[in-house]
Amino acid sequence: MVMNKLQVKHSLLIATVLFTSSGLFAIENNFSNVRANNVNDVQVSNPNNTDQEGTWGTAKWKYDTNTQILTINGGNSGLSKDAPWQSAGIAENIKEIDVTGKLSLIGDMTSLFSTNSSADVLENLTIINGIDKIDTSHVTSMKSMFEGTKISSLDLSNWDTSNVEDMSYMFEPASELTKLDVGGSFGKNTKKVENMSFMFCNDNNLTKIDHLDELNTSAVTDIRGMFLRDSNLTKLDVGGLFGKNTTKVENMSFMFCNDNSLTKIDHLDELNTSAVTKMINMFSGDGSLQSFNQERV
Repeated sequence: MVMNKLQVKHSLLIATVLFTSSGLFAIENNFSNVRANNVNDVQVSNPNNTDQEGTWGTAKWKYDTNTQILTINGGNSGLSKDAPWQSAGIAENIKEIDVTGKLSLIGDMTSLFSTNSSADVLENLTIINGIDKIDTSHVTSMKSMFEGTKISSLDLSNWDTSNVEDMSYMFEPASELTKLDVGGSFGKNTKKVENMSFMFCNDNNLTKIDHLDELNTSAVTDIRGMFLRDSNLTKLDVGGLFGKNTTKVENMSFMFCNDNSLTKIDHLDELNTSAVTKMINMFSGDGSLQSFNQERV
């Protein structure tokens, strides 16, 4: 069976040979099971002409060819695979999404705003206006949600993540992202999330992650490669709700690997590693990292 683009990419990422400072090589052969959404058509008007409009679940939308703006009104979303850009053949043209009313996302939102899925992708999207109008309280998966995004700033602090179980690869890679806030309702409500592996991986323009210490990791078992290859990160704070709740985490391999600008990890000693069985290359390639307290690591 031919693996889709996303499967191959993730499999290769996890099996990548990483070098340590002593020149030794280590490989972790754990392959993730990535499920990309298939594409189903939904009804649209004038699919081959200029402006297009339709509905996604109960939410009405309209695409303006001249401005390249997709406007989505309030309502309940349909499936992520039936999002307007997946069904109307307009994904590559969209530069901006404007959410004008309360938009409730329902269920599995894997790869919703991704540019790396096997379906049509939002390769030119740079801004989502009204992101604070998006209701995520019914979302169960945010896996790969912003994977490959060209958006430079995301403030998700008002998103309700209380029913989300998977955040793996959520922002991997997001090479244009320079500002990211995961505090507020987003962070404190992640108590059901079990997988945060590679969540911020390859975000090489991020210098910091605002309110990372507010992420609730109480159900998380896997944070492999969470900050892998974030080459411009200079400082991280893994204290607070993040550190003290890592009692179920089993895998921390490659967690900070190849973060070569990272000089300080605040509250590293607060990480609870009592259940951890794998720490392969956890700090490999972190040449700028100054002394730190690893008493409990």
